[in-house]
Amino acid sequence: MNQFPVLLGIGFLLGAILGSFIGMASYRWPRKESWGGRSKCPTCGRTLGVADLVPIVSWFFARAKCTCGAPISARYPVIEAATALLSALVLAEFGWTIAGALAVVLVVLVMLIIVIDWENFIIPDKLVIILFLVGLVWRWQVEGTWLAPLLGLGAGVMLFLTAFLAAFIVERINETESLGGGDLKLLFAAGPWVGFQILPLLLILSGVFGILFYLLWRKINLPAKQSADVPFGAFPYGPAICAAMLACVLLEQWVLKLFS
Repeated sequence: MNQFPVLLGIGFLLGAILGSFIGMASYRWPRKESWGGRSKCPTCGRTLGVADLVPIVSWFFARAKCTCGAPISARYPVIEAATALLSALVLAEFGWTIAGALAVVLVVLVMLIIVIDWENFIIPDKLVIILFLVGLVWRWQVEGTWLAPLLGLGAGVMLFLTAFLAAFIVERINETESLGGGDLKLLFAAGPWVGFQILPLLLILSGVFGILFYLLWRKINLPAKQSADVPFGAFPYGPAICAAMLACVLLEQWVLKLFS
């Protein structure tokens, strides 16, 4: 029996459920709200029932509105659908293995970072630390040697130093901040997930995704934020790094075979 469609289906359903959690956590984390307790409508305070919380489906059946008439943001079905698709892809690629489980964890972590950075211009250090530690396990799992995590650590250091030097040069030329500290930490955490061999691919893809996300940012006309930490017109680059990281994890073996 071909397991590919089964893995796709289970990965999609699992990802949709995880996406519902990500939608909640990414909203409450920056606001320092408790993750406990039932979800409520922020307008009327009604506690949401089971029928209101079915991933993706509930939003469409409710026609994007609460019973009180208040609109429900499209962020929730978008997050759920994106997480479902990514989970389906990684589970279909890596199957019922430790690597498959770690890849699903990667999807959850990067989706949290993507949404939080996109909406709030912050990348929580706790998420970056967890991403890095799980990445060390990933590098050991895919390469099968105890030396592999050390090489992954070295890859992270190289990414950090390369990005730091590039940002330093750009900032001296333009006299404005180019990469935030969170982006640099995120690149360091990406090292173990990517490894030395395809580091250039990560840098190339992060640039490509950065352009695509910036065009999307302009297209949907999101309001520019300004504060002491976020200069006017700033654009969150973390989502591009996360997208490139996921792409590299999915493509690593194919790329290595292509150039072997």
